[in-house]
Formats: sequence, C-alpha cells, structure tokens
Amino acid sequence: MKFNDPYSIVCSTCGVGSKLPVKELLARQARCPSCGQVLTDVSDGMHAALDKWSDYVAAIVLTVQLEEQNPGFRYDEVLVNIRSCTSLIATPKLMQSGPGRSCPPTEWELAARGGLEGAEFAWGDEFTPDGKHMANTWQGEFPHENLRLDGYEQTSPVLAFPPNGYDLYDMIGNVWEWTTDWWSTKHQANAPKACCIPEDPRGGREEASYDPCQPNIKIPRRVVKGGSHLCAPNYCRRYRPAARHAQPVDTSMSHVGFRCVIRERRAS
Repeated sequence: MKFNDPYSIVCSTCGVGSKLPVKELLARQARCPSCGQVLTDVSDGMHAALDKWSDYVAAIVLTVQLEEQNPGFRYDEVLVNIRSCTSLIATPKLMQSGPGRSCPPTEWELAARGGLEGAEFAWGDEFTPDGKHMANTWQGEFPHENLRLDGYEQTSPVLAFPPNGYDLYDMIGNVWEWTTDWWSTKHQANAPKACCIPEDPRGGREEASYDPCQPNIKIPRRVVKGGSHLCAPNYCRRYRPAARHAQPVDTSMSHVGFRCVIRERRAS
C-alpha cells in the first residue's frame, strides 16, 4: 500500500465501511460517505500496511506539521517500534536541529534523575509531594479501575507535568521510551563487589535477549525505560528512573514511544 492509496475503514458512528486515501485519514480530513462523520478511528494497521519506510515517515511528518499548524489538532495514535523510531529520528525534515539518535539506558537514567542521585523518583522520594501528581501514571487498581487523579485517562501532552532538574519533560510515565541496549537479566560483566555495578554497564548480546518463556519465538528484545500511563502501584510500579522493561523490537504499542538525543556540534 502506498501513501496515497485507498484504505478500508469502518465508521464507528454508523458502521458503514468505505475506502479512503491514507493521507486524508491521517490528516483527519476524511468523512464517512454515509453519515458525514469525520473518521478519526485510525488504526496502527494502516501504518504497518505502508510499503516503504519513507511512506511511514512521510505519514508521521504530516501529522507533526498538522499539530504545528493547528494548535487544537492532536494525533495520539502513531505507534512506533524500534525500527520506525530509528527511521524517524534520522529524518532531517522531522528533526529540524539535525538527525538524532536513541540513547543507552545508562545515559537515559542519568538524564531522568535530573541530578537527584539516589532518589526513588525523578523528582524526589515522595511519589505525590503535597498531593501533586508529577507524572502521568495509573491511579487505582489496574486494570479495572482508572481513577484519573492526574487528569488523564491515556496519554498526556508535553508540558502537562513539571520538568525534572535538567528541564526534561515526561522522563517518567506517559509512554515507555526505547533505548539502544539489548535486554539482559543482569549486567554483562560481574561487578568486583556484590554491592556494586560495573562502570557504565552495557546490555548483553542480541541472541541472549530472546524471551526464555517463548523459546520458539526468536524475536530480540531491547530495554525500554520510564514507565507509562498504564503503570500502577499494584501492577508494575516502573515509573522510577532505575526501572526497566524488555520490549520485542517488532512490537508497537500505544504506551511505548521514544526520546531523541541530539548532540551539540563541537568546534573543530
């Protein structure tokens, strides 16, 4: 399927199916030919069906441009696996400051702590200081009770919560963030002492990152950090800088995103 090809979609209002151009659906410009409702229920399957990564990137660039041009426009449904993440951050049209890259978990954690070494959370040791929610996480008993005490049922826009000590937003909660390391259950090299970790620890080998619970499925996994709006105290509690999770590289989910690192150019 090409960027301008028709895509089959069913209207959630009247239930009538139709075929409309991918570009119009992404831009929220397509209307149901039966009831006239704007078709907003765009699935990730449409992105997955695009033949070329250049088409996929073009779709993302379009939605970013629409958000910039229309402050009221919000597009939450772009899902990224590690391959699409790598393609996007290397796209000059999208990254106006130059091509970027993902970062290893050690660098990510250093940034997430914001200078608070040893603190449990990115803002200190109290989860909700003075009753204030500092990140988009799940409140209530997951998965059947979402109290939305932080004001959001799903993802939240950037700047919705305070930055950390390094003026970085959403390092914790909202969506998990891809990092570059392959998943491993322990550090590659043993520490000299049991109480210590290796200096600048790195992930393991790709083939060692497979899920041992699914030995017949050889899909490598990378480390994701930061937790998401689905992290709850009774479930995973991974909204901490030190926490991490294994994510299959082919998987796109609504609560997994990425962060781009752009290095300052040094004078030669």
